[in-house]
Amino acid sequence: MRTIKPRTNQTLFDAALQNFGSVEAAFKLGFLNDKALTDKVSGLSLITDQDVESQLVYALYTRENVSPATDEYIEPQAEEGIGYWLIGDEFIIQ
Repeated sequence: MRTIKPRTNQTLFDAALQNFGSVEAAFKLGFLNDKALTDKVSGLSLITDQDVESQLVYALYTRENVSPATDEYIEPQAEEGIGYWLIGDEFIIQ
């Protein structure tokens, strides 16, 4: 077994693509580490017994130094506009 360490804002899918060349590897990676596909994994050490599934993708990611990170959390914006105002509370009719 070997250990991989996902980078900041990486999901299981990102780590699987970078280390195994395939998103399918995310399912086994999650199972082996008792993590759901949507759990935050950046900063953790993950164990795996997998081999590279797609040599072509793995070679491209390695050669081009690609490190996908799609887990960036964006704070939801407050909904604004006339469609969200309450008449008599926030929207005063004059």
